[in-house]
Amino acid sequence: MRRFEGKVALVTGADCVGPVLQPLNDAVRATRGHPAVSEKLLASGAVPLASSPQQLGALLKRDAEKWGRLIRAKKITAQ
Repeated sequence: MRRFEGKVALVTGADCVGPVLQPLNDAVRATRGHPAVSEKLLASGAVPLASSPQQLGALLKRDAEKWGRLIRAKKITAQ
């Protein structure tokens, strides 16, 4: 059986900085931690996790590099 791993993230513009970004991140974390929300996520098969904006940025960068290497190596192009 193959396992699918997907990610859902809230992404803002690069100009969204600390005074706006931190309260937004705090609100998302609080919502994710609410028992009713967590229960629904778990029931759907999702594993609710939260990260910092810096952690998400690093993850997106790693994924872009990883998949970019594969795309270039296999010479995959859009049709």
